[in-house]
Amino acid sequence: HLLSILNFNKRNSIYFFRISSGIIPFASHPICDIEWNETFKADLKEIGDFINKNNIRVSMHPDQFVILNSKNEYVIKNSIRELQYHCNLLDSMRLPSSAKIQIHGGGVYGDKKKSKKDFSNNFSNLLEENLKKRLVIENDDRSYSLKDCLDIQSEISIPIVFDTFHH
Repeated sequence: HLLSILNFNKRNSIYFFRISSGIIPFASHPICDIEWNETFKADLKEIGDFINKNNIRVSMHPDQFVILNSKNEYVIKNSIRELQYHCNLLDSMRLPSSAKIQIHGGGVYGDKKKSKKDFSNNFSNLLEENLKKRLVIENDDRSYSLKDCLDIQSEISIPIVFDTFHH
């Protein structure tokens, strides 16, 4: 149970926690036909109240298949659906926009400059405002360095998380 983990962390003075993307299995998949945010409304509020009361910083990091600058429209559509699930989960816990969702820059596709521009355009034109407020971009160990993230940040003012393990 998530509250048990958060209580353990509090007892051990750990005030940062990454919430698993799979906390509600299949929530972002089209097969999911339940209103999970209503079904778990009381539980999500309780978790959010605990997080807020104890000033715990939380984040989420969707899997590698979330690619905002993909050349495949289907991948972009699924990526947005996945990101919106993460946003809805944090919103359902009534967490402030400081609860962030970390994503990577995506693919390079033979033209990094254009790929960075595609990321920026899709961010600006396809995402809802509440989701934009939660997103941060993180460097990776293959395609997007801190400098690349700074280039994207200068276009769309998305916050950056520096991951030293990817550096």
